[in-house]
Amino acid sequence: MLIEVKVAGWEQRCCGEAFAVGGVGSWNVIADDPAQTVHLSTFHTEQHGQAEPEVPNWSVEGTIRAIDGLVGQHARVPGRPGMLVWAEDRSKSYPMESVTAEGEDDDQYYDTYLVTLEVPDDFLLPDYVESEWSIRRREAEAARRARSRAAMTDEVGRELEALADQAQTRFARAADILRDTDSSAISFRPHAQYTADLHWARVDDQGPDLIQVEVADGSWTIPASLESVAELRGVLESASAGRVEERFEGRPVLGLITTVTIRDFRSDVDRGSDLKAGGRERKWVSTPGSMDSRKTSGVRIFRPWS
Repeated sequence: MLIEVKVAGWEQRCCGEAFAVGGVGSWNVIADDPAQTVHLSTFHTEQHGQAEPEVPNWSVEGTIRAIDGLVGQHARVPGRPGMLVWAEDRSKSYPMESVTAEGEDDDQYYDTYLVTLEVPDDFLLPDYVESEWSIRRREAEAARRARSRAAMTDEVGRELEALADQAQTRFARAADILRDTDSSAISFRPHAQYTADLHWARVDDQGPDLIQVEVADGSWTIPASLESVAELRGVLESASAGRVEERFEGRPVLGLITTVTIRDFRSDVDRGSDLKAGGRERKWVSTPGSMDSRKTSGVRIFRPWS
């Protein structure tokens, strides 16, 4: 009987022993969710005694028939440029003949070693049992997504989705656009050089209902309201038209300042020190962040998206 065993790269580098195709492999394993497996029954190693008490795990031994080194990929999160999520389905696979002890001689960093192991047909394998921690995490994530989907249908959510629809159609050829289907979140990465990226996402995390906005290296958080959606529309117009600049300031403020100039602004919302009014223009000014590598770059003025 053939099974697949996933050996985590960090565990192998920590304290793993060498193994090779045709040799004997032995690992303590936990069953993966059968609903998530494709061909063979799949297990992952547990070599540090961290398994939950309710999850069955024990040692399996067999003949190694194949080894594949997997290099994982990450996916961007719409509206949250600083966040990446693991995308196992995008992993790249590299056939291997052997793996060294503690991965010491690997030229390539492998996130996982996928081992095809042949075990006796009558060997008793651990059943799949979802841990209580995994259940809590899965239920919390389902609840979060339900809240986000519900928020897309309220008054503010409908306006945000309408704005995203219009922008996606308008800038489809000018930018790479990544949009979430379960929340009001979208990212624009223009194709042209020297342009400012734009991201926004409605976030609550069971706290205040807010919209997080990022333009170039500037970041703002505003209340989730109709007035804020109007501001966001102005930010979209400004970023796409190139009315964004960054400069490094010394004393009394040390850091990178990102300024977005919004023209023909009609909202009376008071954004305090983050907005500077002047005539028919308003400016969003980001909270400075220390960026030593940009100290000598002077003023950076971004270009229109198209």
